[in-house]
Amino acid sequence: MKIGIRELKGRAPQVVREVRESGKAVDITYRGEIVARLSPATEPPSRDHGVAAWKHFNDVVRDIGKRARSRRTRTKTAAPWRRDL
Repeated sequence: MKIGIRELKGRAPQVVREVRESGKAVDITYRGEIVARLSPATEPPSRDHGVAAWKHFNDVVRDIGKRARSRRTRTKTAAPWRRDL
């Protein structure tokens, strides 16, 4: 199924419901060209993923705190992790 961006703007709740119930993706077009796809989520993110992300965040903050006690600036200390994001 295809839907124009302007039509989607007015029918977003119905289109999302249709995608959820049918399990089929909808192509979103702008001036006839497909620019995006609205597809059903395969499964919700697991709680374990969130816990692991927060653990990593806490480790990074702790490491920055340790390194920040040196003469190195916090910005330079955080630079390697910022590249990973």
